[in-house]
Amino acid sequence: MAGLGMTMFLDIAFGVCIAALTAYALHVDIAMWQLPIGAFLALLPDFDIALPLLRRAYKGLEEHKTSLMHRPFIVIPLATLIAWWLGGNFWAIVACACVFVHFVHDTKGFGDGGLEWFWPLSKREWSLTGVEDPQPKPPLEEWIYGRWLVPTKLSVLEIVLGSIALGIGIDLTIGPPVGAMLAAIACFGAVVMWVTHHLVKQ
Repeated sequence: MAGLGMTMFLDIAFGVCIAALTAYALHVDIAMWQLPIGAFLALLPDFDIALPLLRRAYKGLEEHKTSLMHRPFIVIPLATLIAWWLGGNFWAIVACACVFVHFVHDTKGFGDGGLEWFWPLSKREWSLTGVEDPQPKPPLEEWIYGRWLVPTKLSVLEIVLGSIALGIGIDLTIGPPVGAMLAAIACFGAVVMWVTHHLVKQ
């Protein structure tokens, strides 16, 4: 669960940051309790794993990246429309940006997976490295233990970027001291997790 939390941290932090930055740019007053809505929207595509995990029937990233919730061509317009209907223009913009950024994060070249951006029109994976047929995904346990519960280039970069994004979002809403404190706590928490995992493994 700790490893899964680390994989989701960047999306959560970007969701908070996007909500705060959009409010700042559009001169919209946003309350502290509304920031988690941004985090929820940025995590929205990953809710496809919640029920399988609870049932202990989750097969891995292969199943995750090919679920209906990971179809950008469908999910981005749908999430934007629902957010507009429920919350107006501001939340439509936030939802569109949050879900889009989540899918960019899941795209090969930014994250470490592939994504069929234009499904059902195309079943090929689009990424920074070009267009290719879907590639095999690593098992969930291998992905978490090998890339997240140990400091890797990917995990360190995402924790640092997430901490900065979280700090900016909180800074714009509450103030710089709280933003800086939460960013530092996030980095410290990741280091504690890596050390703890290393000691337990030994």
